[in-house]
Amino acid sequence: MEKLFRLILLISTFSSCQETKSKIDFSVVNNHTLYEVKKINSINSIYEPCDATNKKYSIKDSLLVYTTAQDGDFRYRILGIKKNNNDYELQIKNTDPTQNVSILNICKIDDKYYSINGKVFIDSIFINTIPHIKQPCKECDNCDDVKKQININEVIPNGYWKIDCKNGNSSINIKDKTAFLEVMFNQIYIDMIEIKRYDSDNGIAYKLKEIPEDKGNFGVNLNWKEYVNDKPIAYVKIIDDNTLYFYWYGFYNKKTQKREFTECGFQQENRKNQQEIILKKCDE
Repeated sequence: MEKLFRLILLISTFSSCQETKSKIDFSVVNNHTLYEVKKINSINSIYEPCDATNKKYSIKDSLLVYTTAQDGDFRYRILGIKKNNNDYELQIKNTDPTQNVSILNICKIDDKYYSINGKVFIDSIFINTIPHIKQPCKECDNCDDVKKQININEVIPNGYWKIDCKNGNSSINIKDKTAFLEVMFNQIYIDMIEIKRYDSDNGIAYKLKEIPEDKGNFGVNLNWKEYVNDKPIAYVKIIDDNTLYFYWYGFYNKKTQKREFTECGFQQENRKNQQEIILKKCDE
């Protein structure tokens, strides 16, 4: 009788543990793919090397696939999950029976980004909201893209640019090495100045040129003195004479070393797409 009681207690305890595990909401990353992010000149970017793939984690139910840069895919079974606020601790085991159980820590930083074992990854849903920087073609063994690349030093994307020339509100006006950006419609307008060009990506990075004279009601309380520094706040990628991709990083506060005001008017207009902000050249 005592043995039967212990058996019932053991089964009850096991069922309770299984029930607790099943209640954990893992949907935040389940059925998602997370790509490794590189800091390139202090900008979150997807780096595209010539002879390797991007590191990524793909999670589907109880299976995790880790894609390395050069060694292909490694498959793991998810044996257990511990959750603490936005942190997940996964117990995983390689399909190789000789391998031991290991731990993978996933921490949600915000809607876009995750930290996995100390490295930053971006959800595939938002992968096109940050620049993709290709390894320079001249560094690659097979340089097939040479004819396709624009000589960025000879190109100046002068003009008036909007998402929608007829109905769009936000705009950027580029002239030589400066750009006038409407950060917030009818509120915040800033002057930016070019700081670097990227041949491999046909891109140009901009920083805040100076504290704006007209800050608007909303901009009065921003930390403008801390924003004037050499950190990039915006990036444009030249597609052709009439098309740009635009990326906004937000103002860099040199005192706190953090980004602030990380959403501009272009992002608000493009919110439904969650893709690249595509600007068209318009008549002023």
